[in-house]
Amino acid sequence: MASAPATGTPVRTSSSRRHTFGAKGEFQQTRKEALGSGSFASVYEGVNVDSGMLVAIKKVSWEKLERKEPRFIQKHKLQLRNEIEAMKALNHENVVRLIHHQNSPKYFIMILEFCAGGDLAGALRKRKDTLGEQD
Repeated sequence: MASAPATGTPVRTSSSRRHTFGAKGEFQQTRKEALGSGSFASVYEGVNVDSGMLVAIKKVSWEKLERKEPRFIQKHKLQLRNEIEAMKALNHENVVRLIHHQNSPKYFIMILEFCAGGDLAGALRKRKDTLGEQD
């Protein structure tokens, strides 16, 4: 597959139903490689198969969470619920939009608005580097 198109550009995808999400399977993971990852979650490129719009698919691994911090599993589940509630309540052009979420035996899955260009931490590092060069 060619490099990722700009946000909002329709994407063609195979008819494979593997790695599909949503009540009707309307979201499909398009790449095996993660766009980014943390201690418990990874983010993948995906597509809304009905509209062709790019999405980000965040998968929180229950196994990693339980293995790394078993006594804090309930705390992390509460934090996930709080994150979902906050994202559902927010509607702002500068906040990534939560499109869908679901639970599975292996993962807690969040379908998010796709934002090209990386994450906030990367943008802040770039800005800091640029400001440092001006000194």
